[in-house]
Order: sequence, then structure tokens, then C-alpha cells
Amino acid sequence: MLRRFVVIFTFFTALIAAGFVQAQDEPDSFLITISDQVLDVVKENRSGYKENPEVLQKALLDTLEPAVDFDAFSRGVMGSYYKDANPAQRNKFVSAFKATLVELYTQGLVSTEVDDIKIEDTNKRSDTSASVTMRITSKDQNSYKIQYSLRRNDDASWKIRNLIVDGVNVGLTYRNQFKSAMETEDGNLERVIEIWPQIIGNDK
Repeated sequence: MLRRFVVIFTFFTALIAAGFVQAQDEPDSFLITISDQVLDVVKENRSGYKENPEVLQKALLDTLEPAVDFDAFSRGVMGSYYKDANPAQRNKFVSAFKATLVELYTQGLVSTEVDDIKIEDTNKRSDTSASVTMRITSKDQNSYKIQYSLRRNDDASWKIRNLIVDGVNVGLTYRNQFKSAMETEDGNLERVIEIWPQIIGNDK
């Protein structure tokens, strides 16, 4: 189910993976600056990816954490089951969620060449909340519309909390998968957290 926007969600991961975590007054400039930086990161690491994929994966993971609200993202994915999870389970799922995303979408990053990036719309709803619509065109002239949901942290830096790719709400899609897995596993939360990488991996 996720195959059709793997590359684009990968690009979402890429956008925030360049270590650009300083405060930005405008969310659109935040995204554009990171986009430019991440394209350089991918270019530098693409050639060695097949021999040693962990290098790029680790670089992405290390730089994602300051720029993405993984706690909020994971909480949304767990949905109503979040309140039933103990602190250890919540932390375990956040770790699994991060690692799985990085592993899956790094694969797409190294095989995708971006030709053009344009901001189509910015809606700064308040000083701490905004949405930015971006149009990405690849070298093969495929075009994708991505709407990012962002919030500003206490340190004044923007963080991405969700995105919609060509009308597909990524956070909601993962939440539905989590819910379906809970039903399949008879409500065994620990089991669903344990097999989360396989759940997502099966949708590549």
C-alpha cells in the first residue's frame, strides 16, 4: 500500500536529515534550506551505499532526531492504544518507528534524483503552527505534491509532525496499519511493537 509514495516519504525523511536544526522564522525557508543540504548529503553517500548502507542510515538517524517530533508522530500512529502502553513500550515503539523509517526510505533516497523543488503554498496558522505545500519533480518528470504539517518547538525551531502525499495522509495510513495489526494479534501490544518492522517492511 505504501509503495506508491515510498520515494516521496523518503524525501520527507531526507528533507529533515541534513542536520539543519537552527531556528527559522519561516517554515517554507526551513524546508527549502534543508532540501538543498540533503541533496548534497545524498550525493556524497550514494556511491558507497551498496557496500555499506549503515553509513547513510546512521547519518540520517543521528540528524533526524533533533528535527522531527518522533514522539508526537509515534503517538499519533499508536492512536488510542498509546494510553494502554507503559513508558517502556512507548519508548520501544519510538525506537522501532525511527529505525524502520530510516532503513526503508534510505533505499529510496539513493535511487531518486530530484530535478526541481517548489513551494506552492504556505499557511502559517500561528506563530507555532504551519503547513507548507511543496511540489517535487524527479529527473524522470514524475511530479508529487506534499503537504507538511509543522510545529515550532520551545527553542523556536520548526519540527515536522506529519505529511500528506498526493492526498495520502502518511500518519493516518500508519495508524490504520497499527490498528489492523492490533486486531490481528488479539490486542497484544508488545507483540505489535516487536513486529512493527515486518509490518512496514511488507508494504514496501
